[in-house]
Amino acid sequence: MGLSPDKKCLTALAAIASCRMTSAICKKRGFNQNELLMKSAVSEKKLLVNEVHLVYNRPAIDDLIQVTKSEESYAVLQTLYPEDRLCYKEFFYCLFLNRANYVLAATKLSEGGMTGTFVEVREILQIALKTAACALILSHNHPSGNLKPSACDHRLTKKVIQAAELLDIQVLDHLIITQEGYYSFADEGVL
Repeated sequence: MGLSPDKKCLTALAAIASCRMTSAICKKRGFNQNELLMKSAVSEKKLLVNEVHLVYNRPAIDDLIQVTKSEESYAVLQTLYPEDRLCYKEFFYCLFLNRANYVLAATKLSEGGMTGTFVEVREILQIALKTAACALILSHNHPSGNLKPSACDHRLTKKVIQAAELLDIQVLDHLIITQEGYYSFADEGVL
């Protein structure tokens, strides 16, 4: 519903009057109208606050995969890793699970070079919180084919476990994947 011609005219006249008043105020204070508009815009920006909305729709349980042992986790993770680059680059993936060990989400957290990749613990936990995950399964590959975890692998796993505990999120396993097979921290009792 639009304004009548009379109201449009009054609105336009009010705007002109407002501009003239603004112009007069600017002259008295020693700055031009553009400076006033910029100051007004800056003041408005200070009042803006970003509001965060979290929305998550869990897929139907019938559509989810349940993992209860390392072989099942490995089978799920094998579908994620690029088979043609498994021996070329290091990747880090994570499975996010609910309390019944159904996989809610899986994501690639990083892609590195031939000898390593960088992962941020807070990014892992951010995704865990967004997916309402209660548990995690960490995973990365060793392009060299060596299944033995490095000191860095142990440190990262410990760091994630400690951070996740603060949020009541359990790290169930960390798998190292190679073309020949996998190593499970949980199966080896080093988790």
